[in-house]
Amino acid sequence: MKLKRKNPELSNEDIVDELENEIPKRKIRRKRTIIESDSSSSEDEEDIPLAQRQNIKAMLSQARNNNKKRNNFNLTQDKLSEKPKNQKTPAAALLNSSKKSKKVPEPVKPKTDSSNNDGFKKPMIPPPPPPPPVSDGGFKAPLPPQQSGGFVAPMPMLSQGQQNNLLSSRLSHYVSSICSDLEEYNETKARITDSLLSFPFAEDLPTLDMEVMRKFTQLSYKVITEGNMESIDNEQYGKVIRLMENLVIGTSDMDIIEEFSKKYEKSIQQCQTLLSTIHDAFETAVMMVNLAVTCKLDKKIFSQDQLLSCLHFIKNHLYFIVYPIIDLDGFEDDPTATKTLPTLSISKLIPFAANFLRKILDLVQNEEYNDNTIVVLAYICIAPFFHEFRENSTSILLAGEKPDSIFNSYEQLKLYALDILKRLFAKYAHHRRWILEEILSSLGTLSEVHTKKRYQLRANRSVHVTTAIFMQLVQSCSTVSSVTSHKNWLRKWDIKHQRAVKKEDAEMIKQLDDKLVKRASSAWKMGYDAATNNASFILEVLMSKCKSRKSDSYAVPEYRALLERTLEDILLVLNEPEWPVAETFMRVFSRLLVSFLEGDHSDVYLKSLGIEWLGKLVCKIKMGFNQLAGQSSTFTPEWICDLNEKLPMSIKNNTPIEQIALLDQCRMKLYDYLVKERPTNNALQYYLCNWGFVESVVWTKANIGWEMKKKVAEKDEEDHTNNNENDAIDMKEISNVINELDESSKWPEETERMLRITCNNYWMICLGYEDKLPEANNSYPFPVMSRYEYNLLAEMLASRQTLYTSFNFIVSELLICLDKEAVTYRAKTLRALGKAAQIVPEILDEGNIRSAVFKCIHDSSPTVRDAAVGVVAKYLGSQDNIPIPLYEAVSGRIMDTSLSVRKKLVNLLRELFNKFSDIDIKMDIASKLILRINDNEITISELALKATQEVLFKPFKEIENNGADYFGYTYENSPKDRKINITRLAGIITGAVSKIDTAMSSQNAALSLIIQKTLEIADEKTKVWYEKIFQWIVDSLFDQMMILDEDDKSQEFITCLSTVYSFTKSLPNLLRKTQITMLQPYLSARTPEDWIKARYVLTIYRDVIPRKKYLDDDFINMVERIVMQIVGKCPLDTVSIATACLCGIVDRISQKYNILIKMLGSCVEKLRAVRRLIENGNLPNTAMVNVLKLLMLCGLLCQHFDFNQKRENEPLEMEALNLVYKGDIDVLVYDILQFFTMDHSEVLKEHSLLLRTTALQGLGYFFASYPIYMISPTSTALIDEIFKVGSIQLKIQLMKVFQEFLAAEEVRIDKRKERDGQALHTKIIDVDTLLGNTVEYAELGVNGSLMQRYLHKILRCALDDSIELRFAGFEVVSAIVHQGLAYPFICMSAIVSAETSPDVVFRTKAYYLHRHLHDKYGDLLYSHMDDYIESAYEYQVTLSGKGLFGYGRRGGDSKTEALLGLAYSILKEKKKSKFIFYKSLVKPFSFDFKSATPEEVDLSYLKFLAENILTLDFASTGEVLSVVHSMNRAIVTNGDDLLSYIEYLKKQGVIKEAETIDEDEDIESINTIDNDFILATKSAMSMIMLIHVKDMLVELYDIPDDEIASYDHNNTKKGRDVTKD
Repeated sequence: MKLKRKNPELSNEDIVDELENEIPKRKIRRKRTIIESDSSSSEDEEDIPLAQRQNIKAMLSQARNNNKKRNNFNLTQDKLSEKPKNQKTPAAALLNSSKKSKKVPEPVKPKTDSSNNDGFKKPMIPPPPPPPPVSDGGFKAPLPPQQSGGFVAPMPMLSQGQQNNLLSSRLSHYVSSICSDLEEYNETKARITDSLLSFPFAEDLPTLDMEVMRKFTQLSYKVITEGNMESIDNEQYGKVIRLMENLVIGTSDMDIIEEFSKKYEKSIQQCQTLLSTIHDAFETAVMMVNLAVTCKLDKKIFSQDQLLSCLHFIKNHLYFIVYPIIDLDGFEDDPTATKTLPTLSISKLIPFAANFLRKILDLVQNEEYNDNTIVVLAYICIAPFFHEFRENSTSILLAGEKPDSIFNSYEQLKLYALDILKRLFAKYAHHRRWILEEILSSLGTLSEVHTKKRYQLRANRSVHVTTAIFMQLVQSCSTVSSVTSHKNWLRKWDIKHQRAVKKEDAEMIKQLDDKLVKRASSAWKMGYDAATNNASFILEVLMSKCKSRKSDSYAVPEYRALLERTLEDILLVLNEPEWPVAETFMRVFSRLLVSFLEGDHSDVYLKSLGIEWLGKLVCKIKMGFNQLAGQSSTFTPEWICDLNEKLPMSIKNNTPIEQIALLDQCRMKLYDYLVKERPTNNALQYYLCNWGFVESVVWTKANIGWEMKKKVAEKDEEDHTNNNENDAIDMKEISNVINELDESSKWPEETERMLRITCNNYWMICLGYEDKLPEANNSYPFPVMSRYEYNLLAEMLASRQTLYTSFNFIVSELLICLDKEAVTYRAKTLRALGKAAQIVPEILDEGNIRSAVFKCIHDSSPTVRDAAVGVVAKYLGSQDNIPIPLYEAVSGRIMDTSLSVRKKLVNLLRELFNKFSDIDIKMDIASKLILRINDNEITISELALKATQEVLFKPFKEIENNGADYFGYTYENSPKDRKINITRLAGIITGAVSKIDTAMSSQNAALSLIIQKTLEIADEKTKVWYEKIFQWIVDSLFDQMMILDEDDKSQEFITCLSTVYSFTKSLPNLLRKTQITMLQPYLSARTPEDWIKARYVLTIYRDVIPRKKYLDDDFINMVERIVMQIVGKCPLDTVSIATACLCGIVDRISQKYNILIKMLGSCVEKLRAVRRLIENGNLPNTAMVNVLKLLMLCGLLCQHFDFNQKRENEPLEMEALNLVYKGDIDVLVYDILQFFTMDHSEVLKEHSLLLRTTALQGLGYFFASYPIYMISPTSTALIDEIFKVGSIQLKIQLMKVFQEFLAAEEVRIDKRKERDGQALHTKIIDVDTLLGNTVEYAELGVNGSLMQRYLHKILRCALDDSIELRFAGFEVVSAIVHQGLAYPFICMSAIVSAETSPDVVFRTKAYYLHRHLHDKYGDLLYSHMDDYIESAYEYQVTLSGKGLFGYGRRGGDSKTEALLGLAYSILKEKKKSKFIFYKSLVKPFSFDFKSATPEEVDLSYLKFLAENILTLDFASTGEVLSVVHSMNRAIVTNGDDLLSYIEYLKKQGVIKEAETIDEDEDIESINTIDNDFILATKSAMSMIMLIHVKDMLVELYDIPDDEIASYDHNNTKKGRDVTKD
C-alpha cells in the first residue's frame, strides 16, 4: 500500500522531461560516474529515467570492452580497498592489515533446498559463516547523482515543493530498484554481478552492499527533513530494512576469537574478513536504529523483533569480542607495545556501539517494549561499567589536535548506557530487582582501575562509578510512572471539578480535591517506597557479602573495601542539591546498622561497621546543624541563619501558616536553581516525590477530622435508608470521639487548605502542567545566591528530613554500645565518637554523650580507657573554658596502667596548662607531670620531661624577652615587675611540689630528677640559660621563705625549702654563702614542724657544704657543733640525715676525725654495757630510746665514714681510734649489732621486738658499706630465723634491709663500671683488675648469691596477707628483676599472682614488672605457666578463703573481668605464649587414674580455671578454637580413661546401681577402694565442668560446629574477629 503524495500534480517523470529539454546531453564519463558513485552533493542530484539508465549501462559495457582509460572517481568512505599483502607471520599480518577486502561473487545457481524463498533470514538461524568473497569492484547505483568531467549543467529553479517531491521520488525509485533486484534474485536464485544486493555469507541470505545502505539511509534522512515519506511504499521500504537486518542477523554469531585461535596461516585472512563484516554490521545496526528514530518508522516497517535482532547483535559482539579483547589489552604491562589488529578494529566498533545506544535512548523514552527487549538492552548497558578501554580518539566535532578534541569513546558509551539504565529503571519497575542483582553480582569482577574515582562532580570532586550507578538508579525510582494514565484521569477529574464549581457544591469540591491529593500521594508513596526498598536492597547485598567467614576468601576484603568506598562517596554528596538520594541511602543505612547493633547474633564486622558509621553520621549531622546555626567558625551568611530559625523543623497543628509557606518557597527556590543547572531529570522528580509525599502525609493528619465527619455523614445517610441500629451506634461513638478531640490535636482549616493546595501544585509539576508553584503573597526576599548558599539551602531542607531528625536516636544507639560487655564494641564506639569530636568538638556538649564518655574513663579495659581519654582530650583541647569537674575526672587517670592513656594525658595536661588561669589548677597539672618523670616507660618519662620543661621553665623566656634586657642582672637587681613575675612562676613550682606528696622523698626525688635530666640533655648555651633561670628561682624562693617565716606559715615555708633542695641537689653553686648562713638558725628545733625544717636544712648542708669552697671556718665549726648537738637530741627519724651530714663535713672539710671517733667509742661503750646487763638477765638502766639511737649510730657511722681506710691512710690523725678498738672496726660494730638482733624477749619483755627491729635496721646501714658480712654464717642464720619464726615487723624490716642493700649495691656497681671504663680509657689497668681477685670484686657478687638463696622466701613475703609486708617484699622482687639477680621465671609466680590482687596499686606494680620481663624475655618466660596459674590460685585462696571466684569487678561499677585477665592482656601479644596459656588452663582437667589420688583433684581450683576461661576476652575465632581444641582433646582422652575406670570399679563392686550413702556414715571408715570411688566421682565432675564450659564458650562466641570440626591448630592464619555479644 502506497502513501499519498502531498503534491500529486507534478510527477518525477514530468520533472525529468522538463529538465532534459534544458540540460545538454551528458558524456559517457559522467554517466559512469553517476552509476558508480555512492553519494553526491545536494546541489547537483538529479533523477534519470530507467530507459536512460539502461542505455548508460550498455555504453559503459562497450567502453570496458574497448579497454578505455579509466578515471579516478570520487568514491566516499574508501569503498574500494586493496587486497592485503602476503605476510610471513600471522602476527605481522594482524599488525599491518586494517582495510576491508572483498571479492566479486560469482553468479551461482539457485539452491533447490533453500528454505527461504523471500530472501530474508529468520533471526534465530545461526549457520557458521564461511569466509565471504572479496570484491574488487563497486556496485551499481540506480540513480546518477552528480556530474563529472568538469562540466556543470545549469540547474533549473525549482520550488520547495518540487524539490521535496524530487527527493521523495528518488528515494522511492531507489527502494524500487532494490526490491526489483530482490525479486529477480528470489525468482532465479542467481547472484548477479551488477546487482544492488550483496551476498557476504555462504548461504542464500541476500543483504545490501554498505554503499547502498549508506545511500539509502542518506536519502531517507533528506526526505524526512526536507520532504515527506508519504509517497514511499511501506512494504518495499520494509523489505529494504529487512535486507539490512539480514547483515545484522548473519553476523550475530560470528566468533573471530575462535577463528583467530586456529592455525595462523589459514585464519589470519579469515579473521580480517570477519572483522570487516562485523564492522559493517555495527554500522548497519546504527543506521537501522537511526532510521527508526529519525524517520519515526511505523512498527510494521521497523518492528520490535528487528530491534531485538540489533540488540542481540550488539550484545553478542560486545560480550564475546569487544570486552575480551579490551580486557586482554588491559593486562599489557608495556604501554608502548604495538596494538594488534583486533584491538585496532575493536577501537572502531566502540563508537558505533556508543552511537547505537544514543539512538536507543530516544526509542526508550518514547516507546514501550516487551520484556525480552528490555532484558537484552539492560544487559548491554550493564556490562560497560565492568570493563575499561583506555584508548582515546580525536573528536570529529572539534577541529585540530588540541586537548579538547581528544575524548574516550568508551566513556561516552558508559554515559549513554547509564542514561538508558536510568530510563529502564524509572519506566519498568518489575525489572529493577534483577538489574540490581546483575550489577551487584558483577562487582566482584572489578579491577584496580575501578577503585579510582572517575565520576566527576562539581568543584573538582569525584566519586566511584559504581556509586554513581547505584545513586542514579535509585534516584530514578521516584519518577512518576504511567504519566499518560494520570493525565487522562486528571482530565476527567477536571471536568467533574468544573461541574462542582459551577454548581457551587463545596462538599463535592472538597471530595474531589481530596481524591486528587490521595492519587498523588499514592503515586509519590510508590516512588518513595521504591527508592527506599532498592537502596535497602543494594546495601543489604553489599553488607551480606562483607560478613566474616570461616576463612576470609579473597572476595570478602574486596567487598568490604567496595562497601566503604560506596559509603564514603554517598557521605561526600550528602545534601548536595543534585543528589537528594544520598539522604535516602544514609537513612536506610542507619536503620540497617541499628538492626545489626541490636541483634544478638550479628556479624562482628557489621557491628563494628555500624558503630563506626553511626559515629560518622552523628558527626555529619551535628556539623550540619552547627553550620546552619553559624557556629564552629563557619562562614554561614546571616540570612541563612535567620532563615534556619524561621523554618519549622516539622509541621504540626500549631505551626504558623507563614512558616509552612516559607518552607515551600525554599523548596521551589532550590528547584528553580536545579532547573537552571540542568541536572538529570530524576533529581528533580526525586525532590518533587519526596516533598510531595511528606506534604501529603502531613495533609492526611490534618484532614483526619474532616474524614471522620465524612464517614459519619455517609453512615447516617445509609442508616436512614437501611435503618441499621448497630452501625448507627458505631457512628455515634465516632461522632463522640470527634467532639471529644482535644483542641490541641485539631488542625486549622487554613493549614489543611494550604497543604492540599501545595500537594496539588507539586502534582501538576510532576505531570508537566506547571513548572513552579504560584507566587506567595509575602514571598521571602532571597538575595542573589551563590553555589555555596544553594548548598546550605539544600542542607537546611535536609535537616527537616528523617535522617537529621533521627539524631538523638542514633546517639542513643551509640551510647547503648558503651554498655556492651565486649571490649571491642565499647572501644570502637569511643573511637567513633572521638573522630566526631575531632571534627565537631561540640558533640560532647550533649549531656548524655559527655556523661557516658566520662564514665568510660574508669573502665576496666585499658583499650576502652584509652579511647575515652582520646575523646575527652580532643574535646578539652578545643575548649577555652574547661569545667573543673571535667578536668579532675580526666587528670585522675595520669597513673593509669595503660601506656597510651598516660601518654595522651601527658600531652593533654601540657595543652591544658595554658588554658587555665586558676593557679591552683596550674599547680595540679605541674605536679602530675612532675610525677610522670619516674614512669616505668621511658617514652612516658621523656614526654613528661619535655612537658614539665615547657610548663615550668619555658615561661621564663617571656619574662626574659619582656621589656629591657635584664638577663645579665641578678634577681636582686631586677625591676619590681620582673621580680613579681619570677615569684609568680616560682610559686607554681612550689605549689606543684606541695601537691605531690607529704613524704619528703617523693617531693624531692621527682623534681630533682627533672632538673638533673634537664641539665644533662642541654647543650652548653641552653645549660647556661637554665642555670640563670634556676638562680632566679632559688633567689626568689629565699625571699619568699623570709616572708613566710615572718608570717609563721610553716607548711609553705617547708615547701619552699624542699624546692630549694631539689635545685641545689643538682646545682650546689645555686646556693649563695649568705643563703647557707640564713639556713643555719633553722637547725634549732623544738616542735615537729621545726624538725622537718631541720631535716631539709641538714639535707641541703649534706649535699652543698662538702662541695662548696672557701667557706668561713667559724661557720663550719659552728655548723659542725650544731649538727653534733642535733645528733644527740634529735628524734630517731632525723638521726640518719644528721649523721650523714656530720660525716660529710668532717670527712671533706674540717677533718676533725676525733669527733666521729669519740661518737663511735661512746656508742660502743654504752652498748657494751647494755649487752652485759642483758647477758646477766637484767634490764638496762638506759632509756630504750637512747639504746635504739646508739644502735642506729653505730651502723650509720660505719656506712658514711670508713674508719679502717682512714686509719690506714692517716694513722696519726686516727690514732685515737685505737682506744676504741685496735682491730677492724667493722668486726666490732657487726658483733655488737648482731647481738642485739637476737631474741632477748625473756629479759626485755615488750621491748625486745623494737630493739631487734632497730638493731636489724642498724645492720642494714652497716651492710651498705660492708656487704660481705651479709653472707656470713651469722647473718644467714639470723635471716633464716626471721623468715622462719620472725614477726611481721621483723620481716618488713628485713625486706627494707634487702631493698636498701640492693640499692647500695647497684650504686657501687655503677661506680665500679664507671671507674673501670675510665681506667680502660686511660689504659691504666692493674693486676687485680685483670685477675679479678680483689675484695671489691668479691663483694660485688654478694647481692646475687644472697638473693638467689632467699628468693623463694622473699616471694612468699611478696604474697603475704599483710599489706605492709606484701608491698615491702614486692619492692625487693622488683629490684631483683631489674638487676637480673635471679632467673626471671622464678619471680613470675609472684608477679602473676600479684596481678590478680584486688589492690589496684599492687596490681599495677605487678603489671609493670610483668611488662618489663615480657618485653625482655618473650616466650622463654612462660615455660612454667602451670606453676604461675596455680600460685595465683593459692594467693586468691589466701585472700578470699572459700568464697573464691575466678572473676571480679575491678574499680566499683567496672565490668566483670577474669582475675587472670591482666596477665592475659600481656600474654596475648605473642602467639606462642598465648597458646601456652590456653593449654595451661585446660591441662589440670586431665588426670592419670593410675597414679592420681583424690586429694590431687581440686574441684575448687578447676572451678577457678573454668570461670577464668569464660570471662577472658577472646578477640578471634582462632583463640576460641584453640581453647576448644584443647578441651576436646582432654574430654576425649580423659573421658575415655574415666569410662574405663568406672567400668573397672563396677567390676570390683565399688560402684553399684542405685547405691546410696547414708548421711551418718563415718568418713573415716572409707577404705582404699572408697578412695577410688571418690577419685572417679571428682574426675566425672571435672569432665562435666569442662564440657559445660566448652558448650558455653561455643555459644558465647557463636562458633559454628563446622569451624570446630575443621580447626587445625597448626594453621597460622588468623581467624575472624569475635566478641561475646
